[in-house]
Amino acid sequence: RATRYKAARWAKRAKRAGMLIYLLSIVLFMIGFGAGFEPAMVTVIVICLAVGSLLLLPATIVGYGVNAAEREDRATGR
Repeated sequence: RATRYKAARWAKRAKRAGMLIYLLSIVLFMIGFGAGFEPAMVTVIVICLAVGSLLLLPATIVGYGVNAAEREDRATGR
């Protein structure tokens, strides 16, 4: 149970960080759209999208695993 709690906490933090990085990429895209896309701006946007994806994918999988384990424990009465 302690390990599951740690995994859930990590997943929650990683999801939050990934979404914030996605939000940053959207804001940067809007700024770039209005001001003209410079190569450096495009690079930062792409990096933000990649890092956000790298955080969100494992966090989502771990989050689903923790939820499934909790659901199974409730169903079996543990």
